Amino acid sequence: MGATTSLLAAALEPNIRAVWADSPYADTYDVITEDAPSKGFSPIFCSGGMFWDGRSREIVFGKPPRSTVALYWQHTPSHLSIHADADTTVRFHHSVELFNTIKQQVLT
Repeated sequence: MGATTSLLAAALEPNIRAVWADSPYADTYDVITEDAPSKGFSPIFCSGGMFWDGRSREIVFGKPPRSTVALYWQHTPSHLSIHADADTTVRFHHSVELFNTIKQQVLT
């Protein structure tokens, strides 16, 4: 999950001038619910599990990464994303969503 972590760090740190993102995800909840069946869990329980896990560890799940993309592109225009369409953990549509967000919020 380092690709998205790098994008989020770059959104907060203007000294980061470029990011190579290999299979970034657009939304944490989506990744967990999409991957749950392959781990033997029902996606129905994911939101409750994330809530209680966050409370027990005092983690606050913030905005999904796609919400910070515009902030990132304000000062870090160099970005390369690669993503295999056969990726079963972080599905390809996440990179497409991030690209579309950049296109809508920044490039227009």
